[in-house]
Amino acid sequence: MEYAFYWQDPANSVQLDKFSLIIVAPGALDDAAKNYIEFLRNRLQLPLRYCQFVQGDPLPEVFLQGA
Repeated sequence: MEYAFYWQDPANSVQLDKFSLIIVAPGALDDAAKNYIEFLRNRLQLPLRYCQFVQGDPLPEVFLQGA
């Protein structure tokens, strides 16, 4: 997850609000995982999103944006 900060160069600042870290997994998001992701977003200011994907399904919309 810390890769979102990899491009931060004090001499050439990158706006992190343009980035999203997308967690991709086959399972549906349960309440405990939702709460944990929300905690990471708020406490660590990580731009996290979750996407459920099972092989054979159509590519989720989140990956088609800007394509």
